[in-house]
Amino acid sequence: MPEKSAKKLPKDSLLLQELDESACIAHHYGFIPIITPKITTDDKTKGKTLKTTESHPGETEEQIAVMRLFQEGAFARTPQPPMVYFKKPFVGSDVRKKPNTEMCGLEAVGANKSTAEALIIKTAWTILTESGATDMRVEINSMGDKESFVRFERDLHIYFRKHIHTLSGEMRQKFKENNLDILSTEEGKTEDDNEFIRNAPKPMACLSEPSRVHFKEVLEFLETTGIPYQIQPGLIGNKQYHSHTIFEIKGKASKTVPETTLAYGERYNYLAKKIGFKKDVQSCGATLFIPKQNTQKTKKNILLEKMKHPRLYIVQLGTLAKLQTLNIIELLREENIPVYHALTKENIGGQLQAAEYLQVSHLLIIGQKEALEKSVVVRSTDLRVQETVNVCDLCEYLKSILKGN
Repeated sequence: MPEKSAKKLPKDSLLLQELDESACIAHHYGFIPIITPKITTDDKTKGKTLKTTESHPGETEEQIAVMRLFQEGAFARTPQPPMVYFKKPFVGSDVRKKPNTEMCGLEAVGANKSTAEALIIKTAWTILTESGATDMRVEINSMGDKESFVRFERDLHIYFRKHIHTLSGEMRQKFKENNLDILSTEEGKTEDDNEFIRNAPKPMACLSEPSRVHFKEVLEFLETTGIPYQIQPGLIGNKQYHSHTIFEIKGKASKTVPETTLAYGERYNYLAKKIGFKKDVQSCGATLFIPKQNTQKTKKNILLEKMKHPRLYIVQLGTLAKLQTLNIIELLREENIPVYHALTKENIGGQLQAAEYLQVSHLLIIGQKEALEKSVVVRSTDLRVQETVNVCDLCEYLKSILKGN
């Protein structure tokens, strides 16, 4: 629900008006389509102080711009925590589109649960799949929290001092300039260099217990939704403000082209305080590269109809229910049944309050019992009656009751 204390903006001033298929997919998963954000001179100035190395050009300034918009109250009219979709590159960015490629971004601001990463990865995966991308997989790693990363860097320095005599001069210099770069190097100059890289400490081995649980939950979401993944220890973000999950989606834009990076994303919990906020804002986001020849042309009336006010709201209770909910959301999308959800929220009271505020006609309730039995409780908000429906029959059942209303 909107925060009353947030800065007021003209109604719908940020909402995206021209909608394509990727915007509709993002909206179905709970991301509000907004106009492309701007990068200011101040954003760029702050970005320069945070750059060590940057795997993806422009991402530091982009994430700073998102934090600034959040601080200014630009997302106050969206469901909380804000989840937004927009076209890229940002206005004022030095980044340029790749030839024949459309870019878009997904951001979950102020979302601290593993479900935020899961939603972003699943949404990105669906958008890319619908665009015609093939042979995809997720490469993923975790940097953990501050405690985890301090432990990892300490172990890495001890390892380096122990094995420095085996490294080539080039690799020694590279390590001294940025100790993390060496881990993302696929091959060194010598076999000893390669041996050093293979046996170096891995961030996952240094995770604190909360970080280990967080990453385990992200992987469980991927397994539940059938998304193939592999752990990639060399994936490490900006150590000044990135944390927890780092990922890339690899695949082919079409069957006839080589494999490439189709999307990348990370969690950036420690950025807000680095740029002057009073406290950290736990957030994560992703950038997608969609083959232009595969993107569908805008069909405004049809797509707007898909994004009409949903009359359904998914209420989930517990970890197993969250895992089931992602599959339910995709099942409803395939049948063009719009639905609200709050997968990033834990509190049942907050979910019910949001459902009441949105004036939905039916709640789809998934608890541990329903998750185990592959069922959903469908409750009418007006009549206060409910029925338990098997997941395999859910879409037809919902179509029948929505048609009757």
